[in-house]
Amino acid sequence: MPTRCPCCDPVWGAQRKYSELLVCQHIEEPNYRAIQPMSQTSTEEMAQGIIEVCKDLAKTPMRNYQRIPFDDIYDQNKASSLLASFPKGEFGDTSNRIVMHDQRGQNVVVFGDIHGQLSSLLRWFGMVGWPDENPTTFYLFLGDYVDRGNFSYECLMMLFSLRHVCRKREYKNGELRPQNMELLRGNHETLQISRVYGLWGDIKQKVCEGIESKANQFFQVIGRTIFADLPFVCILNKKYLCMHGGIPQAMLGQGISRYHTE
Repeated sequence: MPTRCPCCDPVWGAQRKYSELLVCQHIEEPNYRAIQPMSQTSTEEMAQGIIEVCKDLAKTPMRNYQRIPFDDIYDQNKASSLLASFPKGEFGDTSNRIVMHDQRGQNVVVFGDIHGQLSSLLRWFGMVGWPDENPTTFYLFLGDYVDRGNFSYECLMMLFSLRHVCRKREYKNGELRPQNMELLRGNHETLQISRVYGLWGDIKQKVCEGIESKANQFFQVIGRTIFADLPFVCILNKKYLCMHGGIPQAMLGQGISRYHTE
């Protein structure tokens, strides 16, 4: 019998519990050693380029766009190199899946599900400001950046680029800026769910020229370098528990019971 998994049998996969979904073992793994990370300068330039293009798009209606006007993001080699350039652990501590932020005295903006709605996300940034331009405002995203909408891949790359730039940028006086953006993991930030509900198809058509084998490999790169590096929970100001719904207790590692709150 053929291997049954949520990737090859989407109907079966959609009926499984979230905690039962395992990574497909029969899909060919990409050769990570062959993926050469970009230099620090190139990483900063590409990440900043993605952000600037999206800022320009925020000024015009997106109804006629099927892709954003930034060709490098659709080059599989360059995109893989960019993802490999993000330092391990940059998006969270995978040892306990929990991050803590004390933002008392600052403005806090919390975003729910985005689901590939790039135009909506850009409108929100137009209302509350962009994270890289507002170091005194804390931006917390609760997950589900992909699937269902038409710009899953673009939302993913823009948010990760913003997070990278916000972490690296300094104040003009040379002092390091405080971390003002956090990305949590939702139930759609898994290979199994996003394979069925949209991200994989987005990647296949836009990045991998419709070739399924290439899409599988690049999809695995995203899962291993980005999804697996996102924390599940943020405890804000030692008082507020922030997370996406549907995260199994077994995936939270040591859990949150050992964290003292006010």
